[in-house]
Amino acid sequence: MEIALRSAPDDHVIHDRLERHYRDSEMWNELAELMIRDSERLDDEAAVDKLREAASVYTGFLGQPRKAAEVLRMARGRSSDGVGLVTDQAAALAAAGDLDGAQRALGESLATLQGPQRLSVLLLRASFLQQLGDDAGAVEDCQQAYDIDQQRGFDSLIGGLERLRARRGPHRQPHAVRPRQDARSGPRGAKEQHPRQRRRRLRRWCVQPVHQQPADRDLRHDRQQLRR
Repeated sequence: MEIALRSAPDDHVIHDRLERHYRDSEMWNELAELMIRDSERLDDEAAVDKLREAASVYTGFLGQPRKAAEVLRMARGRSSDGVGLVTDQAAALAAAGDLDGAQRALGESLATLQGPQRLSVLLLRASFLQQLGDDAGAVEDCQQAYDIDQQRGFDSLIGGLERLRARRGPHRQPHAVRPRQDARSGPRGAKEQHPRQRRRRLRRWCVQPVHQQPADRDLRHDRQQLRR
């Protein structure tokens, strides 16, 4: 049947019989390769669906997430859906242990995405950056996500800020005195500030040495203000 299909690639009867044989015989690698070849003769929308199916075979039956990521990258080249495919590709790369490749794939996509489309990609890349130990980069992504959707971005932003502060560690200097927080610069003066200003100031406090940071109650106060 394989020889017959190569001789007559548009013969649907032979194609369907071969595909059914691969499925019944659990020849998953051959099935995935058939799907990839099929995609080359289809229009973009149908090709993307076929490539997605091939990727699911690589992950679900063959346990090859990296190969699935390669197929999903092919699908991205045939699709205008910049979000769904790239997040699936990044997830496959992460499952293969390639967190850096996952965050780079998301970065490539962010260069072409606009507005709310960026939200889920930013939050996903932030999680990968955090796992890679790049807490500052993760916070930057969370900040951008917060600017797009404060409700969805808040928890990730606060979590990133707290991890960033914890990573800096307790470098308290002897006899250091924390600067007085007055109405202009202190947390109580943040009450009427724009949420973006509060967020930026909160981050500045989180990355300062401990002796320059506000008391925990002040940090909690700003967290409450950020929610507004």
